[in-house]
Amino acid sequence: MRCKAILSIVAFLAAFGLSVAVTPRQPRPQAVSTFVAAPYAKKKCSANAEAARRITALIRQDIENGRLRDRKINDLWERGFSTRTEAGFAIYATTVNEYAEASVSLDDSDLPSEFRAAWRKHMNVWKEHADFLNTVKESPAKFSGSSTRKYSEQNKEISETWYEVLRLAQQFDADIPPGAY
Repeated sequence: MRCKAILSIVAFLAAFGLSVAVTPRQPRPQAVSTFVAAPYAKKKCSANAEAARRITALIRQDIENGRLRDRKINDLWERGFSTRTEAGFAIYATTVNEYAEASVSLDDSDLPSEFRAAWRKHMNVWKEHADFLNTVKESPAKFSGSSTRKYSEQNKEISETWYEVLRLAQQFDADIPPGAY
């Protein structure tokens, strides 16, 4: 009985192998893609490497400014300051203001207008945030309720405008550094 089963399997494999070898190869049908790229996904400036280079430089400088801001804030916390105290909050507000001023002062005049508009919107949100922190820094006790809500809304808007800047930078073939997201 075992011999018949083994012989049957061998015969099947031999027949299958022979049929594969003898059957003529047909070209595979091409798959039809139903994917349609959205209009915003098109590269606007792939031929303009100079614009991509300038956008990349601006983004890298802004990221460096942000790293400096974050180092100062982390140092603040490591030294035992808290943003719940007047002194801690004042240093925090000053650090955010320094970042905003440094990044707002970056030259964007030679960048594509669509990217420049998104960049300036992002920087306006940062300036509004820095101005808000400066008004609150004199009395951190006021930082509750509606102030906390406004702070959260501004942080959300900062993130949204930053992602828009990065989206447009990609459209212009800029190199987005790791950690930009």
